[in-house]
Amino acid sequence: MSRAQLLPGCTRGPNAGTHMKKVSTILAVAIGAAFVLVVLLNFLVPWNSPLKALLTPRKFAYNRLYHNAMANYQMGEMEVAEPMFAKLLKQKPEDAQLHYRMGVVKSRLGETEEAIKQFDKAFDLSGKTMGEAPASVAAIHIQQGEELLKNDNPRDAGAFFEMANERLDTAYEAVQKREARERDAVIKEFGLLRGQVYIGQGLSALLYADRADVALERFSAAENLFKNAEDIKPFREYRRLAHAYADLARVYQKSYMDEASAKKYWNKSFAVMGMAIESASVGNKNAVKFGDSFEVFRRKYRKELKALKNEAEGKDKKQNSAPAPKPEKMESAIEIFE
Repeated sequence: MSRAQLLPGCTRGPNAGTHMKKVSTILAVAIGAAFVLVVLLNFLVPWNSPLKALLTPRKFAYNRLYHNAMANYQMGEMEVAEPMFAKLLKQKPEDAQLHYRMGVVKSRLGETEEAIKQFDKAFDLSGKTMGEAPASVAAIHIQQGEELLKNDNPRDAGAFFEMANERLDTAYEAVQKREARERDAVIKEFGLLRGQVYIGQGLSALLYADRADVALERFSAAENLFKNAEDIKPFREYRRLAHAYADLARVYQKSYMDEASAKKYWNKSFAVMGMAIESASVGNKNAVKFGDSFEVFRRKYRKELKALKNEAEGKDKKQNSAPAPKPEKMESAIEIFE
């Protein structure tokens, strides 16, 4: 008996080559089909499905960590989100969005310097196109300036407002290449920050350099920016501006002894606070169904408006007191306010 007869399938007949080609083709088709099936399943199956964990275990673990980090981030649980974003950045250190999120987390946790580093890293990794990053740094500088104003240090406050202004210039330039609709929406958001800078600069000039003229110019510019962004409801910004006009009224009332001008700026303060209340109005069909979340702001602002009017009329001198500069003009004004 020959070897071919003893080993089935090893025949060396004329059809052996054809048979092997068919087997190879079937195997290739099967492997290709399996690959396509895996790709389709990977695309169609939700990220949190157990099947996803079997198909791409490393990607599944990353996605689960990312979604957990974002959930805590959106709920404001920054202390929980921070170590999660740190782990994500170890896996993707060149991800601009992750650095930006970490910047927000660090900022909310009060780690200002680290937040600025993360925002700058995000901006660089984005190819200097992520305008939100320098804008976020500007927001930090605005907050720093406002804290200095509260602590009666208007001179140093002015420096922070100028740094915020420079960051906003960078932010505006970064978004110029975006599509018109997206660019315009982002620029309106930047406008609210620019308006806050102008308010801060005006108050700094008023309280440090006794420059009521600079304050008026800055407050007017801020109001125009807020009006251009009324569709995104700048009620918080209008409130800040209302209190800034109230500070100006106090200066005229206490230092300049100019009751007519004081009354003028008190009325301006009242009008802008009214704009804040109006801006916080919902005008939404879903307001009745889901509840008017802005009512808490309107209620607060109405109380503040009443307090301002009482102060202007001399009924409540203790509330809303603000420092006023000395009547004497300073010989040289700071360059930052020019």
